[in-house]
Amino acid sequence: MKVETEPLISVGILKAGEVAFNLNGNYGNCVSLDTFSGRFKIKHRDNLMHLYAKEKIIWSGETLVLEPYAIKDSNFCLSGVTIGLNFHWEQKEDLCYHGALKFVLIDNYIQVINLVPLETYLESVISSEMRSSASLPFLKAHAVISRGWLLAQLEKRGK
Repeated sequence: MKVETEPLISVGILKAGEVAFNLNGNYGNCVSLDTFSGRFKIKHRDNLMHLYAKEKIIWSGETLVLEPYAIKDSNFCLSGVTIGLNFHWEQKEDLCYHGALKFVLIDNYIQVINLVPLETYLESVISSEMRSSASLPFLKAHAVISRGWLLAQLEKRGK
């Protein structure tokens, strides 16, 4: 019997030349057996990204994915995420996310991407778009519509 896995959603968060972040919980990557936790910076230099811990380079490359060992007990926080882009209330905030953290070097910038399971993504979308006082049937309807739309987008892109 084939076990269905929940699709991972890629959510672009920010693009910058340097990103400061904190890993709360243990994260790892498929390239090395290293475990990452704590405060880091990733910087673009010489056509590569360089991961720093305590001002020392600990990794260099073009793509880095850091996955939590326990998704519900771990999160990552990014410093200086722009919210309200191109609105009168645009500002920078430190924000935390669940899921895996992916860094990709694109056009001399570091693209930061959150890889998150579909249902976890939907929880975040619904809680950010709805008031906490909304009725339960309204929240359920929003979840059904959002899930259907998202699955249709994934199917359309062949993923």
